[in-house]
Amino acid sequence: MGPKQLLFLLFAVSSFVLPNAKAVAQVIPPDVPITQQPAPELKKIQEEDADNIFRHRDIYFLSGEPDSKVQLSFKLRPIRSENLYFAYTQQMFWELGKNSAPFSDINYNPELFYEWGIGKQFVRYIRAGIEHRSNGEEGPTSRSVDSFNVDTQMAVGLGKYEVLWNLKLHRNYDIDWVNNRDIANYMGWWSTRFAVQGVDADLFPRKAEAYISFYPGGANGDKIGNGALEMGLKYRARLFGFMPYLMVQYYYGYMESLITYNEKTHSYRLGFQF
Repeated sequence: MGPKQLLFLLFAVSSFVLPNAKAVAQVIPPDVPITQQPAPELKKIQEEDADNIFRHRDIYFLSGEPDSKVQLSFKLRPIRSENLYFAYTQQMFWELGKNSAPFSDINYNPELFYEWGIGKQFVRYIRAGIEHRSNGEEGPTSRSVDSFNVDTQMAVGLGKYEVLWNLKLHRNYDIDWVNNRDIANYMGWWSTRFAVQGVDADLFPRKAEAYISFYPGGANGDKIGNGALEMGLKYRARLFGFMPYLMVQYYYGYMESLITYNEKTHSYRLGFQF
């Protein structure tokens, strides 16, 4: 099995297994005789195993212009009693239309953060932590940046709809000074995301979300022309047990891929979010 097939298999498994880990854990019986009830300690361990892995960012497979884009993302809680998380996101830019279907860039994004849960309305949470982004390359194609982050999400309910606002503040503390010393010119100290999502049960259950993300450029966040804009639309109709969302994504600006962080990107893709 080649590396592309292995990555695609990993994507398929994580897309369908990880989001349903809790449900699977509840369905599969413990490894004890049917007539024997599990001890309270064993039952507690099983519950902890089922609640140990969570979705972090969107998981999707999109294809379009100029290439296909795959994202995997999850987070783990090492200590059950604490809201300390290790998270990992990986983005792959896949040129399926070319011979041998190479990956033009793979971006690795591990994080460590603590989350303070506030509530379901208005301020939902505040997170603070550290983040690393790199493409795992060496030499002239190496790209990396490390930062401190503070992230918050606010929510307001409007009947069937909910308005979400995310604000992320970050401070770079280390970058690759040889190969991407000017990367701060294309990523400001803040970014924001607005989203509207709604659920409707008329005729059949369905859910939709529209979002827009803005990433200003410049070390002071004052170079709008050096930033980026991302817009997306997700839609899922609960028919015939079909789980994925249909997803459309548009990106315009810099920093979509680390290898081309200082080149303006104009991309649009269609696919599925899992």
